[in-house]
Amino acid sequence: MNVEDAITFARQDAANASDAYEAAAHARAAVAAMPDKQRALRHARAACAAALGPLRSVAAWDAATYWDNVPEGFQAAHAAAAVLWAALDDCAGARLHVDVATICASSARRSGPAREKRLAALRSVRGAGGNSVAHVAPWSHASDVIRPPQKKRRVVEPLVDSMEVVAARAFRPGLAPKRIRDALCDSTLWPSVAELVKGFEDRHVPAERGQGADRRQEVVTLGALRDGMQGDADAPYVAQHRLFDQIPELRDGLGAAFLGLAPRDAVAAIWAGPGGTATPCHYDPVDNVVGQFCGSKRWRLWRPSSGEPTGPPDYDVVVAPGDALFVPRGWWHRVDSLPCEGGAVSVSLWFDESGELPAFSNR
Repeated sequence: MNVEDAITFARQDAANASDAYEAAAHARAAVAAMPDKQRALRHARAACAAALGPLRSVAAWDAATYWDNVPEGFQAAHAAAAVLWAALDDCAGARLHVDVATICASSARRSGPAREKRLAALRSVRGAGGNSVAHVAPWSHASDVIRPPQKKRRVVEPLVDSMEVVAARAFRPGLAPKRIRDALCDSTLWPSVAELVKGFEDRHVPAERGQGADRRQEVVTLGALRDGMQGDADAPYVAQHRLFDQIPELRDGLGAAFLGLAPRDAVAAIWAGPGGTATPCHYDPVDNVVGQFCGSKRWRLWRPSSGEPTGPPDYDVVVAPGDALFVPRGWWHRVDSLPCEGGAVSVSLWFDESGELPAFSNR
């Protein structure tokens, strides 16, 4: 995107930022300052800084609350300033804000001409992915690694051996979990996190760091995620992020067979990180079909109950690359990523017949 196109877009989007106050004022001042590049840059940076606080507060860096809950005015002001900043100075700071604005705008729940125009401008100014300069320390958290069980345990694995007998219409409330063999038969089985992010290493995504009380949310590059596979107790972990809305070029890797297991309006969210990570016991209010693209994960599942279960699981199964698992809504589950060198990647397809979730196009 050239500077003239960036100014045109920024002027239009900044005009829609009626409830963003300081961020909107700086975004409009940045447009008005042109052709004084330095003055425009100062206002564009100030607008991005003013918008980022409310963005973080509302979005909570969590796919469960959805980034498009951020008020439209803040999204407009932030996108306008980020596009203008990147067009004038394509630096790391500008790219971070363009990526965050893209995450907010890429949800289809409130799609429309203005949102589509914003996404087109953000993707145009962003261009192709590059190489990350972010690095993290080596991974060394032996105490957190999930060890293979030493004693023989009861394993109940509800298996479906053929994709032909699995259809979305078979997934109804009250059904038990199902492991689906070869569900990713036409998907791209990325052999590692590095292969997944290749070509997009400098894109920014929300991620978790730390364990327990030290757990926190940050925005990191996909390059930093890749480097974390080498090992560090503080390495980033991307959890339930709608990466395929943010970077549509990756959607084709999901495969038609896997996407066909859920309704067309299912939300696709990625889980990517090093082996040895764990998701604490919880349940989801929606149905979930999760495909394992690389690495293996151990799932322990308990039947729906009014409180967190304390007894042995009803199902205890390891899902290997190429397979999928159907987890009905309400089922408690704990997920452990087994030790692996290249990291683990899985993708959830969340769906709810009531239509409460935002749309994800499987076309």
